[in-house]
Amino acid sequence: CALLREDLSILMRLARAIRGRRKEAGGLDLESAELQFLLDDQHQPTEIQGKQDLDMHWMVAEWMIAANGSVAKRLCDSFPTRALVRCHGTPDQERMEG
Repeated sequence: CALLREDLSILMRLARAIRGRRKEAGGLDLESAELQFLLDDQHQPTEIQGKQDLDMHWMVAEWMIAANGSVAKRLCDSFPTRALVRCHGTPDQERMEG
C-alpha cells in the first residue's frame, strides 16, 4: 500500500508539471459540474447532488490528454500527408469570460 501511495504521488507531481506546460502552451481547462441522482427504493430520483471532484480525477484526465497528444504527434510524424488531426482555433474571449 505504501508503494502504491508513493507511485500515485509521483504520478500526481508529473501530472501537475504536464498540466503547467500544457497551460503555458495555451491549453484550456474545461470544467463542467457532474450531477449525481440519489434514488429511493423504487428507483425514483429523490435528490440531486454535485458529484465530488477528486484530485485523482483531474490527474487521470491530464494523463489521458497527454496520451492523446502523444498519439497525435506520432501519427503526424509517421504519416504527414495522411494523418487527420483536429486543430482548434483560438477561443473567443467573450465566450470564455461569460
